Amino acid sequence: MKIMKTKILKLAVILLVLTGSFSCGKDDVEYEIYEKHDISACGVIDPLKNIEWLAQFCDEHDNDYFIEIFLYKNKITDENHIVIETATKFKEGMSPSPIYTTSVYSCDGEKLLFNGTESPIPVGWEEFFEENELIIRIWAVKAK
Repeated sequence: MKIMKTKILKLAVILLVLTGSFSCGKDDVEYEIYEKHDISACGVIDPLKNIEWLAQFCDEHDNDYFIEIFLYKNKITDENHIVIETATKFKEGMSPSPIYTTSVYSCDGEKLLFNGTESPIPVGWEEFFEENELIIRIWAVKAK
């Protein structure tokens, strides 16, 4: 009986060590997520849940290194736009620095403008940000 208890104890210790070594690896990252649901935009209440493409985007990117989603409004027409900013983590040998991108979308998910660290400023970029104003940040994820 004593031999059986010793074997069970050894097995439990081995399992505990193995479980700990898998869960404490350097790839374990915690993410901080911010969500703003109590707003109306693009003709719906709570666009994070009620705009299908945007809800899907958030579901697919909730463990990315850094993303922020903003709501913009045209100063004359009151038309809303979704602006998504991303950043990659610096990876030695892959890029000289983190890569930043900003994409402007219509409410129906059509990408209207794109600008990134490694791309030229697109035609209409400055005009968009002159004609539209930031209303609020509605979603963000950031690796801790």
